[in-house]
Amino acid sequence: MSDTASCISLVRLIHRGPDGFVTLHRKGLGGLWGDIGSIELPKLADDFPAVAKYLVEDSFFSINSMYRVGRDRTSYDLPVPVRRGDAVRWLNAVFVEVDRHEAATPAWYGQLLGEIEVAQQNGTIPPPSLIVRSGRGLWLLWLLNAASGTQTPQPAYSADLKCWRAIEAALLNRLSALHPDFAATDLARCVRVPDSINTAAPAPFGRVIYSLQLGHNARLFTYTLDGLQALLGIGAGTPPIAKRGPALVLTDAARAAKRRGHAGQVRKLRADLETLLEIRGGGFSLGCRNLGAFYISLALWRSGFDGPEVERRVLAFGAACRPRLSPSEAKAAVRSSRKVRRWPGRAKMFHALKITAEEAAGLDYLKPEPWRQVSAGRSARTVALQVAIAEEAAKLGEHLVVRRLREALGARNLPASEKTVRRLCHALAVKLAPAGRPKQTTHTAPVRRSGGVGAACLHEAVGNGGNAL
Repeated sequence: MSDTASCISLVRLIHRGPDGFVTLHRKGLGGLWGDIGSIELPKLADDFPAVAKYLVEDSFFSINSMYRVGRDRTSYDLPVPVRRGDAVRWLNAVFVEVDRHEAATPAWYGQLLGEIEVAQQNGTIPPPSLIVRSGRGLWLLWLLNAASGTQTPQPAYSADLKCWRAIEAALLNRLSALHPDFAATDLARCVRVPDSINTAAPAPFGRVIYSLQLGHNARLFTYTLDGLQALLGIGAGTPPIAKRGPALVLTDAARAAKRRGHAGQVRKLRADLETLLEIRGGGFSLGCRNLGAFYISLALWRSGFDGPEVERRVLAFGAACRPRLSPSEAKAAVRSSRKVRRWPGRAKMFHALKITAEEAAGLDYLKPEPWRQVSAGRSARTVALQVAIAEEAAKLGEHLVVRRLREALGARNLPASEKTVRRLCHALAVKLAPAGRPKQTTHTAPVRRSGGVGAACLHEAVGNGGNAL
């Protein structure tokens, strides 16, 4: 980051509120999301330079301002950020993200900027205040003011949040031909720090560049919620955008853009399952036959196959399993997979199918990704523990018990308690073998000692060889 003062000015241009906090974050090794901390807006010029050296690569800050921080402090000596939708203090902007992870070329950038300019000129969208080139895509930001002629951003009142979401949905629909990210619509969204480097982007495009758009009297374009509603033709009864996607009626192009990511997951899963079947001789062994039938039928359903074809292929898979999976069990897996609404995680499928390290080398999608299970702010030791557990799980297979796992971790100089091992296994969807039953111990009932006539009779019987009773 060559000019810290300019970076602070751009961040303050978005965060114009008199109070509140901006949150700072970065991606570390393996794509692990970490928290730098929160900085109070009046103190941004004083506190930002101290952490600027950590924001050179893959760094982010919140678009909207938060009203509170956590009780603890991060390792960077800043308050722990509270970045949630219900913690927003100021609505600084509405935004649209357009990603092209595999096609960020000069020609693509030029064409996309031209299409945005055409959309501005013909009135499809209002002119954005800022255009951010993020390395592998573009961000469009429309800055919000509480009232026309003021520089104070829009307060995050509950009544205004519905309007904000409706504007987000309208902008996404109008730009659907550009294939925007329909999931990037939450209040707590972050954007890359100005002048930082996106290490995942090709070399010429890695640096994050902010471009300001000026209007009448060389002033930056800013808007009010009411003004954007009028420009976009949004009525008072327009439904807001949903948290996980647009709630408005989408165009065909918008629906296609929303489905594209899931279709790619389905294709990769089918390809990996076919590769795994080739490696295992056409079927699975005892312990993962039913789940194998379930995941195969799920991939076939999502690929558009009809019911008879899905059932035929799963029955053929069941016949090749060792031992053979009965037709009733295979048909039950087909019926169950048809009802699935939530797509299972790849780490869960990896461990459910008991894929070994040798088999994983030939797969593209079904791979353990323990760093995705680690929440923000976790230490590097936690990441190392989860990676080690994933590797040991692939080695030990069905014999994965806590005791052996702790011994293996100790050999790697990563000692961990039983509670920690169980917690991390649960986070990784690693199934531990049930512990053996404890040995049955024969308990002898204690002799009741009591005084009185009973004790005297027993004493007499023992003294007379047991004949008195």
